[in-house]
Amino acid sequence: MSIDEINKMATEGQIEKNKDGSHSCKGDLVFSYSRCLTSLPKNLEVYGCLDIIGCDSLASLPLGLRVRKSLYIRNCESLAFILEGLEVGENLQITNCGLLSSIHSGLKVRKSLYIQNCKSLASLTDEIGVLENIYIIGCDLLTSLSSGLTIGKSLHLENCKSLGSLPDGLTVPMNFHIIGCDSLISIPYSLNIGRSLYIKNCKTIGSVADDLKVEGKIKIKDCPSLKFVPDSVNLTNSVETDITVQVIKPISFGYKSDFLKALESI
Repeated sequence: MSIDEINKMATEGQIEKNKDGSHSCKGDLVFSYSRCLTSLPKNLEVYGCLDIIGCDSLASLPLGLRVRKSLYIRNCESLAFILEGLEVGENLQITNCGLLSSIHSGLKVRKSLYIQNCKSLASLTDEIGVLENIYIIGCDLLTSLSSGLTIGKSLHLENCKSLGSLPDGLTVPMNFHIIGCDSLISIPYSLNIGRSLYIKNCKTIGSVADDLKVEGKIKIKDCPSLKFVPDSVNLTNSVETDITVQVIKPISFGYKSDFLKALESI
């Protein structure tokens, strides 16, 4: 964003320039298919929601960006990385950003993080804190999750075709859903799940660690390489628990239906 563009937005009352050189927007801020938008001001604070749609020239988000409500980034094909220190007061949604390869440490999201169809995203770094749910869907190059990833409630992984492993000692306080992750070969050691574990259509999962601890239900469907769940698996709530391993022909399913089911169970 050029100085002239910042001054124009200041004149129109969209962005205010503060005495310390930072910028602020007292309400919602929307950039929709702004082809000339290459950057945002450093240390920008948005009191409402920030919505960035189809801004193909935007390569990164600025240092010190703070959004008090939700941040939506959609169809920004040049966005390659998100710098340190991004703070989002509610939800962060990133969809269809094909060049996004990394999210730097220090990201703080007070509600949910939702990443879909970011084909170049290979990993999530340490020191990312999400107080509620994480959804990662259709990120083809994602190979692993960081051992330092903080999950406040639930984790949903879907159609991440290169995800080969999960970190030992991962803790998911509520629900953990794994759907269509074809490279995942095992459920790791010391995995702790507070409510339910749901695994569907993961063709290469062949084993479940003996010390898996789930306090609710385990449901496993359409995982032809997984023949049994060890008797030693720790199930706190035996009344609610229903372990079923079904080796049957995988059925096709639409993304929306399974995603909505995941939402409903959280």
